[in-house]
Amino acid sequence: MAAVAAPASAVPAVAGRSAAEERTQHLKGTLIVFCGVLFFTPDSLTIKKVNDDDGLKTVWFRMVFYALSTSFGLLVFKGHQLGCAKAPGAFLENARGVLGCKLGVAIACSHALVEVLFCVSQKATTSANVLVVLASSPLWAALLSWVLLGERLPLRTVVTIIIGISAVVYVFVGSTLLENDEDTSAGESSNTVLGLLGATGASVSLAAQLVGFRYGSQVLQQPEEYFLIALPLGALAGLPVVFAIGADPFGPGWAASDFGWAFLGGGICIPIALASMSIGTNYIPAAEVSLLMLLETIGGPLWVWCVSIAP
Repeated sequence: MAAVAAPASAVPAVAGRSAAEERTQHLKGTLIVFCGVLFFTPDSLTIKKVNDDDGLKTVWFRMVFYALSTSFGLLVFKGHQLGCAKAPGAFLENARGVLGCKLGVAIACSHALVEVLFCVSQKATTSANVLVVLASSPLWAALLSWVLLGERLPLRTVVTIIIGISAVVYVFVGSTLLENDEDTSAGESSNTVLGLLGATGASVSLAAQLVGFRYGSQVLQQPEEYFLIALPLGALAGLPVVFAIGADPFGPGWAASDFGWAFLGGGICIPIALASMSIGTNYIPAAEVSLLMLLETIGGPLWVWCVSIAP
């Protein structure tokens, strides 16, 4: 992992906590991430409910809403810290610091990839398939943390990750080899494979994003003040890419409810979830953050099912 040039105002993280302090910090991080993941669970529903065949228009507006909502939240936070007059200047200063830092750029790019690949895969295959594949993110986070940060996981975490990966293998095999019935056309089968590959890419990108935050927590005392800004910057950077690959954000076809669902996902659920998960990496390893996301594997399809049977 490339070294991070810390802003002048940053203070090195304090090391040498006692065992009791470590347990307290671990519990704090777990609770923060758990609450964030609860906001993540209805995200699949917000994508499914939008009338958008290829998902690109959905991605575009979700990125816009995410960038606006997160930037507004960070400005409010800065205003509370420094006063309303100083908040915009501090926000811009931190944004410049992130763009001048390799880690900040990597986090921004990984977030853009997560948004694009997650939405497109949701449109190509079922929510259950996508979310189960996303369950592989703890494996990628563990591997990246081990290779780049030298972190080792306890045996119980490794066993849980293996169970999650076994479910991923089952989904791939079941979707590509064991479900070749007469009702499945070649086009539908191709879409399923595309969706699974997109979900895998989203899983790896999410793990890389969390490991980036974890690394930031080791070199800065309050990395969220700096690297959280990388997320809306990544969303903005992804807009021209999504437009270039075929999104038509200003074309006809969307009702008011479509914009509402896109705002619910991109402007409310994702900002709260990602902020909580990113802050949680200050206290617990990235692999454990990803592991808590298994709650979405259960909660996401349940939200879709509940709405589908509602009168």
